Amino acid sequence: LSPVPPPPPPLPEPPFDLKAQVRAARVFGNDHGVGSAAAAVQGPVPWRHEADSLVFLHIAKCGGTSFNGRLTSLRRGDGDGCACARDASRPMHNGHALVEPLACLCPRAPLLAAPRWRGGALGGSNGSAEGSAVALKEVREALASRQSRWAPSAQQAVSRQRLGPLSNWVWLQRQWLLSPETVGWQGGVHSPLRVVQSHVMFAARLAGERSKAAGLRYVTMLREPLARFLSEFYENYNGWEWQFGTPPRVRHPCSELLAAREAAIAARGIDRVSKGQYDSLFDAWISCPKNMAADRQSRALTHAGANRRKGFQLRRQFCGGGERVGESRWCTWLLARHTLLQFSFFGLNEARCATEKLFEAQFGLRFANDAAGRGSGKHKVAKLTFEELSESQRERVAALNANDLLLYDEAVAVFRERLRWFGIPENVTCTGGGGVARLPAPGRHLRWLRDSPQAKRECPNCPIPPAAQGLAGRAGEEANRSAAGLLS
Repeated sequence: LSPVPPPPPPLPEPPFDLKAQVRAARVFGNDHGVGSAAAAVQGPVPWRHEADSLVFLHIAKCGGTSFNGRLTSLRRGDGDGCACARDASRPMHNGHALVEPLACLCPRAPLLAAPRWRGGALGGSNGSAEGSAVALKEVREALASRQSRWAPSAQQAVSRQRLGPLSNWVWLQRQWLLSPETVGWQGGVHSPLRVVQSHVMFAARLAGERSKAAGLRYVTMLREPLARFLSEFYENYNGWEWQFGTPPRVRHPCSELLAAREAAIAARGIDRVSKGQYDSLFDAWISCPKNMAADRQSRALTHAGANRRKGFQLRRQFCGGGERVGESRWCTWLLARHTLLQFSFFGLNEARCATEKLFEAQFGLRFANDAAGRGSGKHKVAKLTFEELSESQRERVAALNANDLLLYDEAVAVFRERLRWFGIPENVTCTGGGGVARLPAPGRHLRWLRDSPQAKRECPNCPIPPAAQGLAGRAGEEANRSAAGLLS
């Protein structure tokens, strides 16, 4: 990769305008606007550390925990990284560590006055080094001493909506990485995109600088849907929506449909029962009508909030027609596809090394080392694989994730085109791990859905294309047009 280009000079701040501030912060469409333009190829970002923000959407079981750790190691220059103090005894599940909210701080400017600040790390020099809670507290206090620039009506807005002290919303002004580990779970554990965006937009509405609202760069990770779905079975039987009240909330969890003995196994989880006991619940789990693991990636990109009418209005913008069309699975896929192309960046868990190389090329930031990974890879209990399932189970699992399968095929096509545009080979390797990309053949999932009897029964009106090139092929065409526009 070429050397990191110098940062562009700061732009002059225009006078505060509330409508312009909110409009600038609206990246994804809602009832009040369509958001930013969707593009199959996103060009290089002239990163401004004092104004731009990475907003990380953590979709469950997509490699987000490890990728967030990599984001906290990003550097542009000396002393401008993150300070992390992760607890050595942090909670574990099935052999891997869970997300530790508020374990890191990523200030926009170096905190050289903080006693334990050393090149952006706590007691170390390799990025997000482990540090003590005391050291992180010192850094947090140094950050809190800085002046904030609030909008004229910020205090009234917070008081009117009863959202606590104004200091609860200062994180956008002070940090450049907005993720669960830096600012906590905004909107709930693994909240959908537009729930997260509503919190970020409110923080931007309170900020007194237009550049903070206009510099939001959303990033996320996707994963092959069948493997992701099976992985979630071992993580949370009822879903985070039931356990934590994450939107969209559910009134009746899947475990309510089980007999008392099986419900007790589900409640204890994989950490406290045998693999055989837990696997015996699989058929009941995939038959549950409220299985929140189904199409999770598509739902994370399309759920519009608790107000169902709002969700319908948003869908009608992209799908048209009456309510039946607006609620169809096909419409969900169209909206998810459009939303994905509004992200500044998305990576693929099956191509972690290529993901990091593409990220560095696009943003001009550098990870602390060349040690890309694919998650912790440590699990106490081996998980079921799609190949181990019976034919009827495979049919059911694929039908439950039809939208995710279509979305992932398109995401792979777009990802390959972005690699080509930036001159990065798909088989690029990283010295510290990450491996060669393990991406599926083009249109693999489309072919399966086209030939699947159960997929046709689940969604008889979904116009699945007769050719594998169908929808995924369009991504390459759009990418070529976008690239031509960026080069002109």
